[in-house]
This record gives sequence, C-alpha cells and structure tokens, in this order.
Amino acid sequence: MKYKYLLFDADNTLFDFDFSEKQAFLSLNKLYRAAFGEDTYEVYHKINDSLWKMLERGEIEKPCLRLERFRKYLSSLGQTFDEDIITLLAKNFQLSLSHNSTLIDGVGETIRYLSQKYKIYIITNGISHVQTGRFNASVLKEYVERLFISEEIGYDKPDNRFFERVLYEIGDSDKSSYLVIGDSLSSDIDGALGYDIDCIYYDPSDADCGGRHVTYRIKDIRELMDIL
Repeated sequence: MKYKYLLFDADNTLFDFDFSEKQAFLSLNKLYRAAFGEDTYEVYHKINDSLWKMLERGEIEKPCLRLERFRKYLSSLGQTFDEDIITLLAKNFQLSLSHNSTLIDGVGETIRYLSQKYKIYIITNGISHVQTGRFNASVLKEYVERLFISEEIGYDKPDNRFFERVLYEIGDSDKSSYLVIGDSLSSDIDGALGYDIDCIYYDPSDADCGGRHVTYRIKDIRELMDIL
C-alpha cells in the first residue's frame, strides 16, 4: 500500500465511547436527585450529540459545550439547578470518562498488527484531559506514535487547519501517504475529503454515507487487517 501513516479517530472508532459515556452518565445519579438513570440516558445522549455537531460547525466553543449539555438535559426534565451543580456534574462526568479505556471489539489486535507496517496516530475532537487519561490507561499506548487533540491544536475536525497542523507535526506534507479512519461523516470523513486525504468510513450500522466517495468502507475494525 502507498500509505505510511494511519490517522484514527478515537471515540467509537477505537474506544467504545457509547459504553463509556453511559457509565459516566449513570455515575452522576448519586450527585443529583436520581436524575441520571437508564430511562433518561437517551435524552442526554441526543442533546450531547447535537452539541458536538454544533462544535464541528463552529457554532459553539468546547468550554461552553462541557456545561451546556447538562443545562439542557436538566431543563428538558423540568429540573431546577444552579451553576455550581452544573460545574460539579461536568467535572465528575469528565473524570469518569477519563478512567474508562474500553475499546471497540477487535481494536487491540488490529492496531497491534497495523503498527508493524504503518505509523499509527490518533486524531480527536475530544476533551484533552479525558482523551489523554483514557489513552494512557489503554493498551494502545504501546503502538500509537502520538495523540493529536483539537483542543491542543486550536482547531476541530473537519477544519482543514486541524489536518494541516497534524501533517506539519508529523513532518511529511505528502497527503497521499496518509489514510484517515473514522466513524463520523461530518467530522472524520468530511475532514479527510476536504483536505484531499484518503479515508475509510467505519460504519458498523451500515448506514448511508450520503454519496461521499470514501476510499473504503468497513463494518468491523478487523477488516483493516485484510485491506491494509
């Protein structure tokens, strides 16, 4: 293959973010009036997802997102709250996330195999100390060259400036040497295509990719061992 560098998204591509998010959400139940339970998790999940989409479009800043998701969630339940409790919830939620390094099935063996042939990097829009914590606690640390976090770079995927900085830091400007692997069409795939980098859409649900011309499309991360 012509590629030298594989740029992996973190959440729901390598790390099982949905599992980690739910566990972190449920852990907040002890802090606030039993408002964080199985029956309302999907309400929070949809609110959080919509805010991250706003971040990708440049409509909200990350410090605001960290707090706003809990304001919106509690408001949707008709709960009253003050800013101190919002800050406490956000802090404890992020702490719980940073301690959970659960991987998607097959990721460990796949990254171990690919690291023998390519240089592996992680590119993520996630919150810096959360992503650093879970990465350092995972088996991936042994095989990944570096973690690129949008909060530290100054731009979020899919912004071209994010990818420009990543290539600059790696030290090779040849875009044909890179391959992006991710599960988000709006962040990973649109970012790669917008910067003229080949990409693999990881799509376990086999959903429509909106006519985007991805280089490959996979349903199981272990398929990468056959493709690459």
